[in-house]
Amino acid sequence: MGKKISKRIEKNIEEKEPVNDQPVPSTVSPVDEQPAPTTDSLVNDQQEPITDTHQEPKPKKYVPGLNTAFVYTTEYSKQKVYELNWQNVPVMRRTSDDYMNASNILQAAKVPKEKRKKIIKKLCSLVPFERIEEGYYKYQGVWVPLKAAKSLAERWNVYEYIKPIFDK
Repeated sequence: MGKKISKRIEKNIEEKEPVNDQPVPSTVSPVDEQPAPTTDSLVNDQQEPITDTHQEPKPKKYVPGLNTAFVYTTEYSKQKVYELNWQNVPVMRRTSDDYMNASNILQAAKVPKEKRKKIIKKLCSLVPFERIEEGYYKYQGVWVPLKAAKSLAERWNVYEYIKPIFDK
């Protein structure tokens, strides 16, 4: 059986036919058939102007199982909080004073650690804050008022994904 196949391949090579008996596609594509642009067509006023194509990075989409879109109440370091998980990052809001963990918001936005530090430092100079460095590690971070947390989430394109925690 192997000899029959190899003889058929040799025969097809000699005849320059494809092995699967299908016609060979043309090497000329419709793009090649179009005339080259002239300077008149490049300067034509009717064409759209060239614009800057830089766009802000879009946040990741909701992935079931990875992101939970519901808010639940839990307790860390004797503090009751509302919590929402976004891409395996807990986003928290204290029930007692509505302060939110700004560190978690930036983590959810996938901001690199060094950049997060700079953003938090600047944020702390602008709004009242509370820095938690002891207790349960998920609860640690810089806590800021709800309004500041909302603008931070909007700025880093995660507000729409973690919005349920702001509505609580």
